[in-house]
Amino acid sequence: MNANGCEYTETTIVTYVGTEDIVINETTCDQASAGTTTVTLTNANGCEYTETTIVTYVDSEDVVINETTCDAAAAGTTTITLTNSNGCEYTESTIVTYVGTEDIVINETTCDQASAWNNNSYFNECQRL
Repeated sequence: MNANGCEYTETTIVTYVGTEDIVINETTCDQASAGTTTVTLTNANGCEYTETTIVTYVDSEDVVINETTCDAAAAGTTTITLTNSNGCEYTESTIVTYVGTEDIVINETTCDQASAWNNNSYFNECQRL
């Protein structure tokens, strides 16, 4: 009853404002930075919630390409740094190895005058016999 003797009803409405926990997924190229971190925070309504950050390590493998060459001047190693789709740097090395060449001389004897040539000049080996 109020001061005038009248009855009244007092109603309290409690509204749930809720909180949602937050999960953030990230990737890293630094293995030491990988892991999970959870912090408890308070929102504007005074309600606590958690924020979890999951950092996953993604590997970036270096690439080595081996090639061979007959040109000594082309031999050597070239390395470039690239970035993969995860934003991680990796190196790509091309190793070119000089394998050399050997000149081959084949000495043959023929009695066929038509096929006895040496440096574009006629040579008749059979006449020496």
